[in-house]
Amino acid sequence: MKFALKVAVQFDRFSLSYLVYARKEIIVSAGSINSPQLLMLSGIGPAEHLSSLGIPTIADLPVGENLQDHIYPGGMHFSINRPYTLTQPRVFTATNLGKYFAQGKGPLTSLGAVEGLAFVRTKFANITLDFPDIEIHLVSASIQADGGRSMKQYNGLTEELWKKVYYPYVPVDTFSLDPVLLHPKSRGYIRLRTANPYDHPIINPRYLTHPDDILAMVEGMKIAIAVGLSAPYKVMGSRLIQTIYPGCESYSFFGKK
Repeated sequence: MKFALKVAVQFDRFSLSYLVYARKEIIVSAGSINSPQLLMLSGIGPAEHLSSLGIPTIADLPVGENLQDHIYPGGMHFSINRPYTLTQPRVFTATNLGKYFAQGKGPLTSLGAVEGLAFVRTKFANITLDFPDIEIHLVSASIQADGGRSMKQYNGLTEELWKKVYYPYVPVDTFSLDPVLLHPKSRGYIRLRTANPYDHPIINPRYLTHPDDILAMVEGMKIAIAVGLSAPYKVMGSRLIQTIYPGCESYSFFGKK
């Protein structure tokens, strides 16, 4: 297949449009979302899709297909009866700020609360491949640790979800074990919304559309719960938070569905 030689890049900066010519090559490194968007806007992508937006096709290629992501269900949250977790009132104090800036010590030197990782192979992992299918993050806090100041918005929580699931535990010491699906079989796609580069593309991740991903994720959640309720955590009074999410009232917490 012959491809047209790309010789320039057009971009806007400070309300001015620029055209920069390349001497050797053009490397597109705009991430998993904007890279396919730029390629399709330039005529490299599925011909039928480009034609529907009036974009001349330079190369008919499956650009935007095979979108993959690391999926996790938001974490298994546990409460403890010891003041060991990272909460905003406890961490952001004058004393801790002084330790951090003067000595490089104290809780503000932690790794953003993600202080441990585990890579595990569930029974659903491909036995012919030598790598795990689940990663578990140990987080010495939970979403409510800052009282809803920033993590609520960062995680896109609705007011209903926040008040029902997280707000009751604002004054409680909690930690989380977040299972992450490392090698999902579900595949999503990126499409252009319009031929305007300033319009956000259509992103359809198609999470958990492959049944094997659901089975592996549930297994990862079970492993995370087992770890969180193991003897070392039980010493700290570890208890699994079992608040039912809005919309899931008809399901039991440990039910197969």
